[in-house]
Amino acid sequence: MPSFRYSMEGWYFYAAQSAGHISHLIREIQNSTEHAIVRMENTTQQINQGVEVVMHSGDAFLSIQDAIHGVSSRIHAISEATQYLAAGGEKIVLAFDQIEQTAEHSTQFSYQFSHLSEDLHAVMQEVYRSSDQLSEMAVHLHDLINKFKVHG
Repeated sequence: MPSFRYSMEGWYFYAAQSAGHISHLIREIQNSTEHAIVRMENTTQQINQGVEVVMHSGDAFLSIQDAIHGVSSRIHAISEATQYLAAGGEKIVLAFDQIEQTAEHSTQFSYQFSHLSEDLHAVMQEVYRSSDQLSEMAVHLHDLINKFKVHG
């Protein structure tokens, strides 16, 4: 009987040690999940700011606005799913893969949106310069017409 007691005590010791290790892993996963949620919320705020810029850019960017709303909804849905899965343990690892892919797509979209905004700004500057040139040409043409007017 003493060897059975010793082996049971050893088993209890290893079981307690394993439970502590599992508990530690779950806390690390929960902390990582919380950090991911904060990052997603920050990304959502940045996307919402981008939506305001797009709305002021006109009808040409309506499709971009729809895409941003879609990404924002997906991120919000992933955030809720991540909070729900935080208590689930093993399922959290699978959710992180999905969150990472969505974040990569969001980053790529933000990068593309930034370039589109820069291009729009350049086009608007060119339109402004062209407008000034047309205005100057109209004044010059008006002056030329006035020279040829017959005063009777």
